[in-house]
Amino acid sequence: MERNNVNRRLGCGTIGLGIILLCAAAFILPRFFGGDDFGAQTVPDDSGDVVDVENDGDFDTTTTGNADLGNLVVTNAVDRDGCPTDDVGTLENVDSFYVVAPNSAVDEGVDIFARLYRDNTAIEDVPIITADQDYISTCINFIFEKTDGSAFEPGDYEVEFWVNGNAYDSVTFRVE
Repeated sequence: MERNNVNRRLGCGTIGLGIILLCAAAFILPRFFGGDDFGAQTVPDDSGDVVDVENDGDFDTTTTGNADLGNLVVTNAVDRDGCPTDDVGTLENVDSFYVVAPNSAVDEGVDIFARLYRDNTAIEDVPIITADQDYISTCINFIFEKTDGSAFEPGDYEVEFWVNGNAYDSVTFRVE
């Protein structure tokens, strides 16, 4: 009779241990295989609502290839080659602007995106672009624009370029 009680207790313990191991595997394994969403970032939009930043860590950080980006430039416009028409440090009452990396060299397969900060708070990511071929001496540009017809709020801004999931370089400017 005592032996049956021992077996019942061991059976419950084994099932409990199995459940704990299964839960741990369900939590830990996705981190190893990239199926998690722990890289997701939410930021407040201009209305104060929290929104999911479009580039939530789903880019491929194992992409091989190199990028040598030129010095980042803030500009009001780009020419037909996507290169800056001017270089500004202050913008006034704007609803759009470009940030450009002129004279850049990028290998095929490299992922690049830009993140906009206002007063040290991330407010927007532009969609990731992936080089479809090797590029030499090219201008890489991203546009930031308000879609509701309003202007960007006054403040100190920074745009940071990210290459293959790593912060690369940034440029600061002011909106008045």
